[in-house]
Amino acid sequence: ARRKPPLDWRLLTRTFEREAALLQRCAHPSVVEFCGLYQGADELALVLELAEGGDCQQLLQRHGPLAERAVHAMVGQVCDATLHVHSLGILHRDIKCENVLVSAGAAPVGPRVKLCDFGHSCALGELGSSRRLASFRGTVGYAAPEVSCSSPAWSYAADPWGVGALLYTLLGNTALRWADGGAAPLESSRRSLLLLLLLLLNRASSAAGAPDFSTRNFLRVSTAA
Repeated sequence: ARRKPPLDWRLLTRTFEREAALLQRCAHPSVVEFCGLYQGADELALVLELAEGGDCQQLLQRHGPLAERAVHAMVGQVCDATLHVHSLGILHRDIKCENVLVSAGAAPVGPRVKLCDFGHSCALGELGSSRRLASFRGTVGYAAPEVSCSSPAWSYAADPWGVGALLYTLLGNTALRWADGGAAPLESSRRSLLLLLLLLLNRASSAAGAPDFSTRNFLRVSTAA
């Protein structure tokens, strides 16, 4: 980042310092490695390990929908990272294709991936003391229903919803959408995630209030995906 109006440079500096501290605290094989924080008079930069494969959104742009075995392995790594972050009392809050990097190393099946971008991450207890953190609504297509509303209700259940949306996107090469223009069930994301994954695994017929599996990319997905 470069200092230029109308940026609040002090706020931006605190944000970078905060993300640097979170990355150091959350060190894990499936979390991008923090290498340093550069602070100049008019520049700020987080230095992270190189992910030569770009992010998962770029991977989809290059290859289209991914094979089931590769997606299973990739999402498993993201789950490992999420569980580790949660064990430290931290919510990631923005799990999506753009925040999952593809590293040069290969996993036993498919690419090795790393969870990144902790700019919106926080401890659950911080939400009551920071209006800026509490008002974040996640990313459209990945955010759980109870956090994408006017009064976000963050909990540890929101991150697994993002993982489910990531799974849908990697298999279908499309953002999570709902059949017949319906919306996600307005209930706890813990229950909604279970519905989402059950529907995805069974590839149930599309209906209002259910994820849309009608696109041709999902026709190749097996019931054991």
